[in-house]
Amino acid sequence: MKTARQIPTQSLEHNGLHPVVAELLLRRGYDTPQKIESFLRADLSELSEPSVLNGMEEGAAMIREHIRKQSSIVIYGDYDCDGIGAAAILYLTLRSCGANVKVFIPTRADDGYGLNKDSLTKLISAGKVDLIVTVDCGVTAKEEVEFLRQNGVSVVITDHHEPKDELPDCIVIDPKTQTDAPELCGAGVALMLSRMLCDHWSDYLDLCAISTVADLVPLKGDNRIIVKEGLKMLSSRNIRPGLKALLRAAGHLPGEAVDSYDVAFKLAPRLNAAGRLSTATKSFRLLTETDPSLLHILAQELDAENKRRQDLCVKTIEEGRKMLADYDLAAHRIIVLHHPDWEAGVVGIAAAKLTEEFHRPTILLTGKGGLLKGSCRSISGVSIFEILAYCSPILVSYGGHSMAAGVGIRSENLSKLIEQADAYIKERYADEVFLFRPHGDVPFGLKQLDEKFMDDLKLLEPFGMENARPVFYERCLALPFVRIKSHRHIKLKLKQNIEVVAFHALQNLEILNEPIEKDVYYVVEREMRGNRVGIKCYLRHIELTEIRTDPKELLFSYLATFVPHAMPTASVGIPGEKDSLYGDLKIVFSEDTFHKLCKEYPDYQKTVYRLDRSNPYNTILLAPRQKEDYALYHKITVYDAPAEQWTDLLKRTYRIPIERIGEEPRFNVSVPPIDLDEMRNTYAFLKAYRNQKPFSGLPITFSELKKSGYSYDFDVFRLHWMILSELGLLRTEKGILSVLQQKVNPEHSQIIRYCRRIRQ
Repeated sequence: MKTARQIPTQSLEHNGLHPVVAELLLRRGYDTPQKIESFLRADLSELSEPSVLNGMEEGAAMIREHIRKQSSIVIYGDYDCDGIGAAAILYLTLRSCGANVKVFIPTRADDGYGLNKDSLTKLISAGKVDLIVTVDCGVTAKEEVEFLRQNGVSVVITDHHEPKDELPDCIVIDPKTQTDAPELCGAGVALMLSRMLCDHWSDYLDLCAISTVADLVPLKGDNRIIVKEGLKMLSSRNIRPGLKALLRAAGHLPGEAVDSYDVAFKLAPRLNAAGRLSTATKSFRLLTETDPSLLHILAQELDAENKRRQDLCVKTIEEGRKMLADYDLAAHRIIVLHHPDWEAGVVGIAAAKLTEEFHRPTILLTGKGGLLKGSCRSISGVSIFEILAYCSPILVSYGGHSMAAGVGIRSENLSKLIEQADAYIKERYADEVFLFRPHGDVPFGLKQLDEKFMDDLKLLEPFGMENARPVFYERCLALPFVRIKSHRHIKLKLKQNIEVVAFHALQNLEILNEPIEKDVYYVVEREMRGNRVGIKCYLRHIELTEIRTDPKELLFSYLATFVPHAMPTASVGIPGEKDSLYGDLKIVFSEDTFHKLCKEYPDYQKTVYRLDRSNPYNTILLAPRQKEDYALYHKITVYDAPAEQWTDLLKRTYRIPIERIGEEPRFNVSVPPIDLDEMRNTYAFLKAYRNQKPFSGLPITFSELKKSGYSYDFDVFRLHWMILSELGLLRTEKGILSVLQQKVNPEHSQIIRYCRRIRQ
């Protein structure tokens, strides 16, 4: 957890800002009143001049000359949201200037990304082309530009991607070719060109804002100004009719303000969907046409394609996760997977999800036959573009930037790509880069949230890259989260109008509820609840700061090893060499052993009850709960002599080295006496009230029994539960509890024998 640094009072109170908001600004580099005022104002008058971009004046002059001569101009775009927006901006600009202009937007399947000779040949064959202006592509197309020049076509490249060593022999406008330019997206460069060509360029700020948010460029400086002004247009009554129709299709309420979240999760995915699955021309027409009937049809089609895209993404991610069971994550710093049936238009989104989940660069490839094509995503601090450049001798094509790229490779070189990329990463990047660390901007207690804070926080919008929605964090002990109905989501009610929600976090309920010291990381936003305004927080991460637990929990974790159960995976594990970062798991059941190992292995991750993430980091795990999955590890060492049947089950399930070390621990806690009549009573209650009912965990089952008159305390109940489960009288399957009726001998219970022995 970060320590708040001392901040001058005058900075904290600048313009009456809430101290935490002022501190947040300070930590983001706005450390003078002037910088803060400029950031908060983000006025259109402060936008950089277009001439700061090399080639801009020459490019504009060439385009004006072709407009004057009524030459045939083709805008060559791209099929993603940025390329579509850039094409729309330049098309509307040139059309308003009286140009003879057409737009060509390639398809992902037939044309691929960027300029290519086949597509250019078709364009030239279809009719006279005098000038091609690219948007969001072209900076690496040296051979293609030479081909155009040989065919008498002039070229102006506008792009924002990374150039290679040699630029195409034409006018090139790309911020990445210079060090003193704003970090614009493709549409941002197109908007700058529009400013050189017409006076009404500000009419296109809405289009540029969508592209800027969608393409994940930094929301500071020019980009912040563009998005802030563009959101005003999107929230106004004069919103572009196509975007109005698309927002309606996305379920956005009429009259409700549009923010960067709405752009990122409502508009951009739908504009992107057509380019991923069919043709991006639909999205281009939605941005440039005005007929209401046509726009309604286009919006509905884009919404339907987005739903299909979502389904394909889920399928691709699930298939990718299954493939990782045989990939050996502990041996690699990069994920490279190929599936012949993956949809090319969604592998980038799926790669981003796996990158986030496994915290390492990811390349997902699709294609049948010799040539595979795919998308790459990376983590902060690891440049996927550099990795591809290193591997370029075995690649057919590649392009992009440090966080995202596209790639083409022959199938026979796939294993070489993994080998070379791994070697480069291990040599170039330190282990620390691959350790997931929760990020928090400013410490701030959940109970301190109020309307003044929310008002001032809104001044920092729009949020996006390098001006992310702030993540706050608080050190706390027990937090009384509860399950939301039968979902895997949980929530915490703080005040009448403040609620904390954690999605897909049911597995963390125990750690949140227990008085274990932890940092919780969360984001916050306003929420309309009918006619009332509420504050909703979303839990992002939990980081244990002190690994300790109630001795009773250690005892019950140990007793659970006597209960037969199936491991939760069909994977068998992959033996491998010891790695400095991944693959070694040490399972312990006593605090003494845990603290001893922590001193012996200071670089290992430490956790209690459950493994923290999907990554098989070298870890010391205290008091594991049942149904943990250990398939990704190379080696497991089990300490404190749990039940041999449990260790044997590990060995049968995971065919990797599993070592059993140490003696039976002594727990500093009294074991509840086992009264067989009381246990029979517990069995009777379960059979009468919970048989064939949904099972949502022991605490909820216990609570339901108490409502029916059950009188024993929770520790007695769960001890009975374990013994009854061990004896085969209780079974949970697909979320349903079955209470079985069969004769058993309690004296066969190892738990009973163990408890009697330690009570002596």
